[in-house]
Amino acid sequence: MKARTVALACGSGAAMFLVVLLLLATLAGAASLADGVPTSQATQDIPPSYLSLYQAAAETCSGLPWSVLAAIGKVETNHGRLVAPGVTSGTNSAGAAGPMQMDVGVGPAGDAFWRVAVDGNADGRADPYDPADAIPTAAAYLCTALRDHGGDLAQAILAYNHAQWYVQKVLQIAQSYATAQSYATGEAAPLAAERPVAFAYAQLGTPYQWGGDGENGTFDCSGLTMMAWAAAGVTLPHNSAAHDRSTPHRRARPHRQRLPR
Repeated sequence: MKARTVALACGSGAAMFLVVLLLLATLAGAASLADGVPTSQATQDIPPSYLSLYQAAAETCSGLPWSVLAAIGKVETNHGRLVAPGVTSGTNSAGAAGPMQMDVGVGPAGDAFWRVAVDGNADGRADPYDPADAIPTAAAYLCTALRDHGGDLAQAILAYNHAQWYVQKVLQIAQSYATAQSYATGEAAPLAAERPVAFAYAQLGTPYQWGGDGENGTFDCSGLTMMAWAAAGVTLPHNSAAHDRSTPHRRARPHRQRLPR
């Protein structure tokens, strides 16, 4: 099959795909950014002390799922277990340090850690090598990036590491770490729906491939829907039928037929 663009493969231009996303938002009760519960993969892969720190740090920032923070820790240093320069001492070649690999001002990358440093364990100093400080500091950095980008989670991750592959990798891992546990209606619903729509717009022209989820630069319809909602912190499976099964539905009011007088 020749490559087709996502817009054409998923319907009649971009409009059809956006309708799919908005319909999904309706079925999900216009999903809020309610965070998910840890999956078995998360509890097996993340050290308990780190998991607690990720969850507590994310609670300080509206719109930042703990699973995204944990996914960044996974990609950067495998939750502090990576044996490499800059993880427990010194810096890497770009001047980044600690389990969250934030810039500490000794290289060309800047001093991101010190600009938002958090003394998470209240011992009187912020230590980039101490996960109790590094994780809440990373959350503070991402929270600032969220505000700067109008709540766009994908753009906030991109501000942390300026590579699209990094954003996709973090979102994919975040999906494996958390299961969406609740959806809510309310004034925040339109904003929650805007994020996946904006993500979808950004993928227009991306080649279509069955089973694609963005990792190899391709998407299929359900893969794009999955990753678009991941940008809003909502975890969905990679299957359109499973989307329907995994999201709560609003029950339609029964139609009352008017009887003739």
